[in-house]
Amino acid sequence: RRAEILRLIRHFFQEGYYLEVETPQLAPTPLPEAFIEPIATERGWLLPSPELYMKPLLAADFGNIFQICHTFRKGEKGIHNQEEFTLLEYYRIGHNYMQLAAETEELVTFIAASLNNSTTISYQGQSIDLSPPWLRLSVSEAFTVACGWDPVAISDPERFDFELATTVAELSQTRPLVLYDFPAEMASLSRLKAADDKVAERAEIFIGGLELANIFSELTDPIEQRRRFSTEIE
Repeated sequence: RRAEILRLIRHFFQEGYYLEVETPQLAPTPLPEAFIEPIATERGWLLPSPELYMKPLLAADFGNIFQICHTFRKGEKGIHNQEEFTLLEYYRIGHNYMQLAAETEELVTFIAASLNNSTTISYQGQSIDLSPPWLRLSVSEAFTVACGWDPVAISDPERFDFELATTVAELSQTRPLVLYDFPAEMASLSRLKAADDKVAERAEIFIGGLELANIFSELTDPIEQRRRFSTEIE
């Protein structure tokens, strides 16, 4: 079944005019990310994602690209996490975060329908309806409804992380959730929204209470990129 899922993923992206690429998993230095700890080796670091080497391919005009690879994150141990896991990473030129969220919706429903002749799946005894359109809520909307506060207006990263995983994620138990417009301080490598710089063009997809995708409109401003990296290093 795993092999069939991988075949379907490749078919979806090849039909969508993507080029499959393969990049190094070992790097002399990792991206500076405060909340992801890389695994060190005698010759460098095992990468937590392939973006470090995929983005130069974008800059070199390779066009739409995708990769299925093993990635590594130290200390990620639990019922839903492992230090080594399989990751799908893909980039489409000229698409923003909400367009990429829609494409991810298409990918997941295509795989489910191809495997089961249905867009309804069963996970841990719970029936989940994957048929589009999926529920779309801004971070402000979701947290106000589920938790009674707005993380865009009130900065509390520790509370945000806890309630995202324990309360907001539960909104996806029977239908997938696209959560978008994260607070600007959680922009990571996404650009800030032109119409409202208090939020970033970042989205996450949750299904069955689990975060399955992290989506950006990519930051391409080198000055802002350097500033963020300097902050992370500190």
